[in-house]
Amino acid sequence: MLDTVFGFGGRINRLQYFAGVLALVTALVLPMLMIIGLVVANRGAAGSGLLLMGLLLLLAIPAVIWVGLSLQARRFRDIGWNPLYVIPPLILIGIADRLVAQAVPALSIGPRYHQTAVGLLVSLATAGCLLFWPGKSNDGAEDAAWADWPEPDEPSSTSGEPAPSAPAAPAPALATPAPYARTAPSTPTFGRRGL
Repeated sequence: MLDTVFGFGGRINRLQYFAGVLALVTALVLPMLMIIGLVVANRGAAGSGLLLMGLLLLLAIPAVIWVGLSLQARRFRDIGWNPLYVIPPLILIGIADRLVAQAVPALSIGPRYHQTAVGLLVSLATAGCLLFWPGKSNDGAEDAAWADWPEPDEPSSTSGEPAPSAPAAPAPALATPAPYARTAPSTPTFGRRGL
């Protein structure tokens, strides 16, 4: 169970990535709202509960970063890109962009933002790719139905003569189901690709 959350192996589709990011943002926003509520309720007085919540939030930040990188790595792998070749350059571009924005404030987007327009475009392009780029196998349920169909055989002769045809096999007899037998649904309703 923890391997699906903290592991870097495997692939996730667009819907799973979106749900994971939504859960991650919720896990960050709810404790922050609780801390803000405690500050407002105590009128700015720092209590032991407020200090404990702040420490818990600081301890949760590395786990949130780890899970975020795990989600990105698995989504990049689903797209068909190697995460080892994509994620480190994106991190270096982000760091270099912030350093340039702090060194030359005229290039930053605004006085409170330490990011240039180039860094913002790279971030938006990355988010767009992760959310909207289709994976190697499409996210549709119809792919599972077509995956088991055999490929047609190619003719063995290279001359202009038609290939000899095999004798026709007799048609299989139709089986009648038992009166109370339960049949499987024709389309997947729930599971890996059923949503």
